[in-house]
Amino acid sequence: MKKLFTLVAAAFIAASVNAKENLDLSTLYSTGTTIEFTGGWQWKGLNFSTGELIQDEATQTTDDTNVVYLDASAYDYLVVKYSASTCDVNLIIQYNATGTIGQWGPEFNQGQVTLDKKSKGNVVGLKLDSHKNTVNAVAFQNQNDNGTLTIEECYWATTAEYEAAIADQPVETTKEIDFTSFGGYDATLGAFYFKAGEAGWYSKWFGTLSPEGWNSLVIEVASATGDVQLVTQGDAPADAPMNLMIYASTEAKKYYLDLTGWTNISQAAFQNFNFALPDIEDWNEKQASAMETTMVVTSMYLSKEAAPASEETVVSRIAFTEEQAGDAVAEYKDEAGSFILSVTDTDGKVKVDANNAYFGTATSYEKFAYRLKSGGKSSSKNCLALTIPADGTLKVYARTGSNSAEDRTVVLTQNETELYNQVVKEADAVLVRINETDENDTKIYPVIAVDVKAGTVEVTYPVGSINFYGFDLVTAGATGIQETVSTVAVSTGAVYNLRGQKVDASYRGIVIRDGKKFFQK
Repeated sequence: MKKLFTLVAAAFIAASVNAKENLDLSTLYSTGTTIEFTGGWQWKGLNFSTGELIQDEATQTTDDTNVVYLDASAYDYLVVKYSASTCDVNLIIQYNATGTIGQWGPEFNQGQVTLDKKSKGNVVGLKLDSHKNTVNAVAFQNQNDNGTLTIEECYWATTAEYEAAIADQPVETTKEIDFTSFGGYDATLGAFYFKAGEAGWYSKWFGTLSPEGWNSLVIEVASATGDVQLVTQGDAPADAPMNLMIYASTEAKKYYLDLTGWTNISQAAFQNFNFALPDIEDWNEKQASAMETTMVVTSMYLSKEAAPASEETVVSRIAFTEEQAGDAVAEYKDEAGSFILSVTDTDGKVKVDANNAYFGTATSYEKFAYRLKSGGKSSSKNCLALTIPADGTLKVYARTGSNSAEDRTVVLTQNETELYNQVVKEADAVLVRINETDENDTKIYPVIAVDVKAGTVEVTYPVGSINFYGFDLVTAGATGIQETVSTVAVSTGAVYNLRGQKVDASYRGIVIRDGKKFFQK
């Protein structure tokens, strides 16, 4: 590939130096004031020493002797005002005929600047360096993609004239990123398509994408059939979030990555995180369990808008971790001690034993290892009550105490208002082949979810016994981190992602361990 700054010059005879001196770009236009690029890294330039339009590298000037240079020493900037660009274009100044000075300049932006894709007016100023008395060429070059650049003005300017031109422009609030140029984008589908059995790495290499002046990276997603992770790389503070989870949803959503402290984004990539086996520690085995996923992105851009301090979702859990005989009165609490399950059992029928069961959906589920056996229908001698510390959503993980029963109900009541009253039966479960090596499918039982207020919720089962595997209370906080808080006082060392799914050491991002937040690299 040709080097970006290997100069293939085009001709222009310099005029006398005056304030705000215009460059005549008419030889570069295909129609009107529009430059058209029809090939990768195509050069459109003005050469001040030959008076001839040259677009072939083989004919470029290679001799520094007897060259007539333009003296731009009276100016500080080359200013380009353009109204539209359908491809990214480099604006370049060459300070000698052989191209050894000015390509990179004493500072990179003194020799080259990028005119980004835009649909509205914009001004860029390329600052001249110490060689500005020997300008050999000015050129426009597309960044390996076809398109057009429509120019309104191009002129040499003083610092004051450049600043006046900038002040006259509308303030940019966003900078578009072409997500369709990422690997894995299917133009026919108009979406990112992730195959089953692989996490994928659908990326865009920027090399240098400066977030200076921008506060967040924003992705607008119309829908996603499974979870997808955005992974970013570059120069960022050690504690900065570099990954962003995009969750399965049929609703359009906007996601923000905070760019505070970032100095460069070198790469961004999408990965399929729609794992059937999120608990597996071996990455290759976990990746093999990835399910087919489609994500429809409508926009991706840098924004002046700060990443919002979205509400924190705190999941407080009451679970059972060891076998326990029935007690007259027993209490089970979350880690904070404010979400409480009170069990009244005067007959000694309620107990905890080991029993595996999966709850969730066919594509997202988790395993429980112990259950609370109610031992019969609820009555004054045998009942459960939940102390709810704050408004939120109550999730109940329950299945019938009899595989053949078709009439056993779970009833949730608060302030004498019935929140839930439905039959729980084995047929409610869906069948999923969790491991390819399994001979049989596994039953995944649905989760009961109801909105509750702070106070007390009574849990009854008036027809017959029900087995309870756990209770969650999902409430809103204020930090934007979703926590899964263990309800067991014993430290297990297990690590969970922001959805409460157990993850291993290969997971990159914000995780929860023993009820505390960590950033795992």
